[in-house]
Amino acid sequence: MTSRIFPAALPVLLAAAVVTCGGGTEAEKRYRIGVGHMEAGRYVEAASEFGNAINLDATMALAYNGRGEAYWELGNADGALQHYEAAIRSDPELAVAYHNRAEVIRSLGDVEGSLFGYDEALRLDPELARAYVGRGQVRVFMGDIEAAIRDFGEAIERDPDSFGALNGRGIVYASLGRYEEAVADLDRAIRLDPNVAATRYNRGVSLVTLGRHLPALEDFGAAIRLDKEYQAAYVNRGAVFGSLSQFDLALADFEVAIQLAPEEGDAYANRSMALTLMGRDDEAVQDLERAVELGVDRESLERQIEELKAVR
Repeated sequence: MTSRIFPAALPVLLAAAVVTCGGGTEAEKRYRIGVGHMEAGRYVEAASEFGNAINLDATMALAYNGRGEAYWELGNADGALQHYEAAIRSDPELAVAYHNRAEVIRSLGDVEGSLFGYDEALRLDPELARAYVGRGQVRVFMGDIEAAIRDFGEAIERDPDSFGALNGRGIVYASLGRYEEAVADLDRAIRLDPNVAATRYNRGVSLVTLGRHLPALEDFGAAIRLDKEYQAAYVNRGAVFGSLSQFDLALADFEVAIQLAPEEGDAYANRSMALTLMGRDDEAVQDLERAVELGVDRESLERQIEELKAVR
């Protein structure tokens, strides 16, 4: 799930004190208790308290938004969407509700349709960093890469510790061949959260391209530890092992990759090249043919294999 966003107008750290001293309406107290439950990860209790706030004040947009957050964390996308829409009806100026609704719409598959929500959130609150992140991700999907880079940059300017913006911009930089910049952004993202398999994998790919094989091996290994079924990480780690003449390790990784995705040709193609370097040409040809059956370009793979034969 995406990170929770609560408006600064009702700071979470003040919730307990306000309840204790008796300040605010009963609906506001219930809202603050709900925020406390959200921060503690008690989403069922949070949804209940936000519901109590709504029962006491049916116009309380923040409570609808909060309950939408709780439902989202509980995996109830439809319930979340209904409550974000109720929040917007109660307060058409509540930027965070537009952002949250856009997140749900995007998760339900309407990526382009979510763009309006991010735009509206930023019109209402140009400092909402996460809305720039969401819009940047949508623009990547739509192929508007330069606009995506600008959005990720705006998010980072407002929140230098935005994992989503650093990760997103790093991936985009890598797709453009700007590998040093990609590694710089992904370094920062990994310092913020070292336990995201895809981020470790993506940094590994950039490091390989830069010829930094040993740190790439560490990243692919970390990706595999975090996600035992990360097929692409096995393929890429196997390729690096092969380039370092650690053929037994390479073959072991390719075998796992094939078991995980037997209809993907990349592992067969890479294993064909490793077998070629080992002088096991008959087996290499078998893997080449299988890779071609699965969609790998024959001419390109045969050319690479001939080049390997010349240097083995």
